[in-house]
Amino acid sequence: YYIEPETPLVQLLQKAVTTVKGKAARYKTWLSGTDGAFMVNDFNIPTIGLGPGDETNIHSDRDHVTGQDLIDAARIYEKIVRTADTM
Repeated sequence: YYIEPETPLVQLLQKAVTTVKGKAARYKTWLSGTDGAFMVNDFNIPTIGLGPGDETNIHSDRDHVTGQDLIDAARIYEKIVRTADTM
């Protein structure tokens, strides 16, 4: 699935990531699959992907998440939810 970088959802994500990490999120294609395709294709719900850790290790024996990545992800999720709630 694909979502345009200019959409409000992507802009909301970018703002949350920049606030927490001090730099913008990379806008790119994921290397792995997600259930997001069902959200987009079956229900027409705009969908973004965001998660802690190194994507190149997802679903492998090297898959791991640092404590800081987990904390940052939780803060980003919180910013998204709190900001989306005021939109």
